[in-house]
Amino acid sequence: MSHADVETVIERCAAAGVNPGYPLAHDYPEHADGLLVAITEQRSKADIDRLADVLGAAVAAERTTARATA
Repeated sequence: MSHADVETVIERCAAAGVNPGYPLAHDYPEHADGLLVAITEQRSKADIDRLADVLGAAVAAERTTARATA
C-alpha cells in the first residue's frame, strides 16, 4: 500500500467511528505504508475487537479497490 492507500484506510475507519492509528509517513517517509496502532489497558476487549474488525475490513476494501484499478 502507498501513503494514499493508508490515508484511505484511515478515512474508511473514521467513517465507521474508529480511530485506527497514526500514519507513519508524516514522520517516517521510508514507512509510507505504515500505521502506528497503540492499545492500552484502558481499552476493553470489545474495543480492540472492533478496531481489528473495522481496520481489517478497511484494509481489505482498499486492497480490492487497488486491484480493480490496477
